[in-house]
Amino acid sequence: MQPRAICTGTALGYAHNVMTLNVFSAGRDLVRWEVTAVSADGPYRLGVYHPGGAIVEYFTSVSAALEREHELEGLFVDRRAGYEPAAMVAGD
Repeated sequence: MQPRAICTGTALGYAHNVMTLNVFSAGRDLVRWEVTAVSADGPYRLGVYHPGGAIVEYFTSVSAALEREHELEGLFVDRRAGYEPAAMVAGD
């Protein structure tokens, strides 16, 4: 039996593990995203997990997946930027 390394953080470049893991705040919601390699040479899967569900897309490169994540993060943050619970309750 060979010893195995235990990874307690983000594993970069390991084909069967999370390559990038991050979270961001969109108003009161916490959104998690990750990029994983489907096989050693790709494709790469972007998963964005939010309270309303999940967005999953596939890319031929990590950089393309990260560009798309940046795009989606901007959409989430912009949409939630004006979220004001008190104003919504008051009907303003």
